[in-house]
Order: sequence, then structure tokens, then C-alpha cells
Amino acid sequence: TSILREDFQGKHSDFCKAMEEPMRALAEATKEVARLCTQTTHRFFFSDVDKDRILSAVDDLRQQQKVVSNAYHQIAPEISEDLAHESVFLFALSYAAHRMI
Repeated sequence: TSILREDFQGKHSDFCKAMEEPMRALAEATKEVARLCTQTTHRFFFSDVDKDRILSAVDDLRQQQKVVSNAYHQIAPEISEDLAHESVFLFALSYAAHRMI
């Protein structure tokens, strides 16, 4: 229902411009960790190569989390009602990424 109440006014456009690329990169990094884990468990075999790929993807995911956090703190240095819905969306994305680690 947040999306239904969003008026896309205020700082929404600035937020989206600043956060689009970091959020997309975080979503992709999250999906890659999930894909690698699913692929490995589906085969019922876990090689050293699999482990290295997963650890590398997790490192990338952690880096993307930092990028998103830094970008967010630049565009929204304090809690704002104007960016409440955007912040909730970002929290949900960040939580999904956190759960992958």
C-alpha cells in the first residue's frame, strides 16, 4: 500500500536518480549469491571452486551494501517523511541482501 500513497513529489526524483544504480547493483549482487548457492545445493556437490565463487560473490555483495549505504546517507542524511516510502523500499532491499550473507 505504500506505493498507492506515494505522490512521487518532493525529493523522490533526486532520490531515484542518486539511488537507482547502487540499488540495481545491490539487487544483482543479491541475486548472484542466491543463484550460486542454489546451483551448488541443487547438484549436491560443493567443490573448492564453488566455495571460492560464492565467497567472491558474498564479498561483492558486501561491497554493494557499503555503496548503497554511502549513497543513501548522502541523499538522505536525516530521517525525512518526504522519503519515507523510498526508505522503506530501500530497507526491504537491504534486508534481503543481508539475509543472503
